[in-house]
Amino acid sequence: LPLTTLYRKSYSPDTEASRLYGLGMTTPQEMLDLVLLLAEGKIGDAETSKELLTILEAQAYRDGIPRHLPEDYKYAGKTGAIDAVRNDVGLVISPEGNQFALSVFCQQLLRSLWTADNPGLEAIAELSRYLVITRA
Repeated sequence: LPLTTLYRKSYSPDTEASRLYGLGMTTPQEMLDLVLLLAEGKIGDAETSKELLTILEAQAYRDGIPRHLPEDYKYAGKTGAIDAVRNDVGLVISPEGNQFALSVFCQQLLRSLWTADNPGLEAIAELSRYLVITRA
């Protein structure tokens, strides 16, 4: 993931770069690559990948990718947000076992709502439902 960069550790003082970009910066493609590597058991070893997916399954924020998916679909992912940005990246598994790796980024949002009504989160949810349900 050559473009993915961390600008500071969590709960550490801001750096010049973190004031602009937050904790770090990445691309949708690199996050999709990361999810695919996790799904294939290639981050560390298979056991490490499985443990990381278990952690991602506990994601409390479910207003993006899993928002409009049926309850029996599993989601393991990570959200991200700064004022005019909303992102969600994750692995969705249908009840039949079909796997979908998604990486959806929204930027330059006109409204910086910090609620589930954020237009970026709604767009991520609608797009995810379309991509997963129509292909399941």
